[in-house]
Amino acid sequence: MALKKFDISEVNKAGADERNDELRQNEIAAQNNLAGQIRIFVKEAPNIIEALDNALLKLDAQKFSSSVNDGMKKTVSEMTRSFIAGVKPTVDRIDNRQRVSLPSIVFYVAFDTLIWLLIFFALVVYASCQPNVSETLPGIIGTTFFFWLVSTAAIVYLSRKFKW
Repeated sequence: MALKKFDISEVNKAGADERNDELRQNEIAAQNNLAGQIRIFVKEAPNIIEALDNALLKLDAQKFSSSVNDGMKKTVSEMTRSFIAGVKPTVDRIDNRQRVSLPSIVFYVAFDTLIWLLIFFALVVYASCQPNVSETLPGIIGTTFFFWLVSTAAIVYLSRKFKW
């Protein structure tokens, strides 16, 4: 018995040709489908253009502009009325309330306290980067409190002396 030799390249070539034929057939079918859709659109184009012309003739720029302008004016008036109706009671309540003026000494002490709190915060953040935070923290708290007390006493003294 003799073994028969087959050439694999011929089998591969035949398979590739079949695949190429299938792809060509699919491409031709897609082109035919697209051509059919274009033909339908071309036949209907005059009807579409005529419908658009009729719709555009019915639109008048002056009428459209005036209707939009009137609509916007009505909307703005309604929004203004509702805003005034909502805000007016609050404004009346604020105007009728007796206002108490803040003494200047209170303002200065509050401002001084805020400044020292910011300084304290900055020092604590800086100290937290240092190796021995637990040793330096009581000193930072005590020093900050002492200087806050001194500055508050100075503010009270100066405000009474110069009648701020």
